[in-house]
Amino acid sequence: MPIRNTKNLEGWKIVFVDFVERHTDLCLLGRFEITSPEGKIKSIRVKFSREFIDDYFRIPGDVNIKKNRAKILEEKKWLFKKWALIRIEELIDKSVDIDEPEIFSKDSDWAKKIEEGSVLPRSQEIISNIYLYVPEKRIGFK
Repeated sequence: MPIRNTKNLEGWKIVFVDFVERHTDLCLLGRFEITSPEGKIKSIRVKFSREFIDDYFRIPGDVNIKKNRAKILEEKKWLFKKWALIRIEELIDKSVDIDEPEIFSKDSDWAKKIEEGSVLPRSQEIISNIYLYVPEKRIGFK
């Protein structure tokens, strides 16, 4: 669903589009459309590396690895969406303009804090899969 160019939003509009499995490098992409307060629209794909997924969920490297990975991806979509949303908020806070930020194995401690609830998204879900992020300062990528 395309986002209309809406100027003068009170914050950043973050729309979760979907998840796509990319078989070329065996990763999961969370696709989002971001609208800045000024109305600029940008697509971002948050990439979850195969190594991150396998290490974080301790997926055994046996003959059932694809089946085990697919089961985790289906059962934990809510968690992948939360991780991606928080990563996008971090990019906005740091004014970093990256089309495909990646979540690596080294991000496991960060990911665990989010799963446990000690780090929460600061965006508010305004309707299903549409979030509004209002940073404390006027920041973000241009």
